[in-house]
Amino acid sequence: MGFTFEQIYRQLSEKHRPQLEAIRKSRTRKLWIAGFLCTAAAVLILMVFIEEYFEDYFVIALMLGAFFFYKRFLKYPYALSLYFRENIAKSFVALVDPSLSYSPEFSQHGSILNQYHSAHFDGETPPANTTKSPGLSNFITGKIEGRHFQLCCMSLLRFQGLFVNMKVSKNLNGFIKVQQKMLCDIDLDNTTFMQMAEQQKLDSVDPDKIWESLFDAGTNFIPRAEVQRINSVIFEKDFLVGSNSQITAMQYLTVDVMELLLNLKNELAWLNINRNPNSIRLDFFWRGDEVLMRIDLNEKLFIPTMRDPMCKDSLACCLSSLRFATKFNQVITK
Repeated sequence: MGFTFEQIYRQLSEKHRPQLEAIRKSRTRKLWIAGFLCTAAAVLILMVFIEEYFEDYFVIALMLGAFFFYKRFLKYPYALSLYFRENIAKSFVALVDPSLSYSPEFSQHGSILNQYHSAHFDGETPPANTTKSPGLSNFITGKIEGRHFQLCCMSLLRFQGLFVNMKVSKNLNGFIKVQQKMLCDIDLDNTTFMQMAEQQKLDSVDPDKIWESLFDAGTNFIPRAEVQRINSVIFEKDFLVGSNSQITAMQYLTVDVMELLLNLKNELAWLNINRNPNSIRLDFFWRGDEVLMRIDLNEKLFIPTMRDPMCKDSLACCLSSLRFATKFNQVITK
């Protein structure tokens, strides 16, 4: 994993440019011609048969509608080519780590969903029919630092993004939960804090208490009884921590581990710079020798578009997750 993301992305672009250009030339040219002819025919028919009702602005509106229809539906199919998408993902994984493998689909869905639900990310009991869910795809599996690793795209009722499951070299006696504060990027002044304190019926305008109340009310992933303080103002500004023991939380959430989580959060925020500040969030769960992590992107992954046929944001997010897994094992074995 010595390459930077820009280097990896450049190699992918150069390798798959011929295939991309071939798809563009073959499909889009035919679809463009067909779309243009259909639009021209429709305009002529309307002008001939309903000439008295047909003003110039109708022609303009129709042409604009045809253009956007072409951009959205006719020119779009080439980018949705499953074969092209799989080639991009396989090449990406091979560049990052040859020991990892990529598969668009995986036969055993039930165990992965059970792992997800066992963390109670959504505060719910695992559904009974977890083996038949269609919301899993794009599996990256293998070993990182000699430990089993698995990443997949997951689309459930209350979650859409990346789910990571990895084995680590240190066995945690208990559990640690880390949840990103969704509003941490908003600059809250004293007036806002006072309003929140009033809404939450708190006696104090202490920001920490308001954060705790807000995020405990918004999710069951970290119940109030599990919330722990770890004496790190920087970390607790962005994350809420839960554990069965404050000693466990402070012992295993070392400075290096917290720095890794903060760096991952910042990388995800960089990917999200032009979007909703709350549309990417990170939840982390460490229990025994198993770490479960979800990155909520609120959008479909690995779907090429005309703007980004190489799925740049999705690949960058995956690379951040893979590098986090590598560094995490290195840090906790020090």
